[in-house]
Amino acid sequence: MSGQRAGNKIMVVDTRHDSQIKDLVDVYEVIEYNETMNMDLVGLNMVMYAQIFSLYQSIKLNKSPDNPWPSGLVNRVVQGVIIYPYHNGGAK
Repeated sequence: MSGQRAGNKIMVVDTRHDSQIKDLVDVYEVIEYNETMNMDLVGLNMVMYAQIFSLYQSIKLNKSPDNPWPSGLVNRVVQGVIIYPYHNGGAK
């Protein structure tokens, strides 16, 4: 699927079953929500799922969760991003 995989696996956490995506990835998890769920909060739930999964995978591989790949293969720091000051000129 990606030239950057370097032997790594791709995992998708989705809100619905999608066989096309499932066929393209190594791990496919679906978290189903009912109609009363505030979908604005689903993203936060997905992040928590990914964080907990990563923690357990690090422990399973005998890696330190704080720095699982000292080589830099997996890096917690976003690089090459410029954060510009926010100026809200239209605020009242």
